[in-house]
Amino acid sequence: MSGPPKGKRRVALPVEAVGSGYAFRPHGSSEFLKDGAVIRIAVEGPFNLEGIDEFARRMLALFSQIPAGQAVVTLAEIRRTLAAPADAWERLEAHTRRVQIGQYRLLGTAWWVRPEVEGRLTFLPRAREMYRAAGRPFEVFEDEASANTWATELLHKNG
Repeated sequence: MSGPPKGKRRVALPVEAVGSGYAFRPHGSSEFLKDGAVIRIAVEGPFNLEGIDEFARRMLALFSQIPAGQAVVTLAEIRRTLAAPADAWERLEAHTRRVQIGQYRLLGTAWWVRPEVEGRLTFLPRAREMYRAAGRPFEVFEDEASANTWATELLHKNG
């Protein structure tokens, strides 16, 4: 994820994961940026269950700042690997359903995943099913520009 566009600000959320009651140290990293109606997320796996919990905590903190009724789209850059144990995927699925319900209007999510990301072909079908079950439009792209175009079109159509 490149830096915020001119005139935009980065929303920094603290990470106090180590020593916060997790059974294991969270694995995986995530960065969040609210860019108008687009929530930009960069994640790098592998994630464990605690890493997904930390991701969800930080994302919910960001989403709590979105004004009631605002239409938003999430764009996530997936780096390194999509591999994660089954319990971490199950927790991500539960989080995805929970985030769909809020004061804001979450119009859809796109991931941009380069071809070299490990586990891409194995885990993308699970991701598609996860978003389908949550009732959220979901698309996958290989580059950021295509994901941005999709988000802009979705916001124009539903904004």
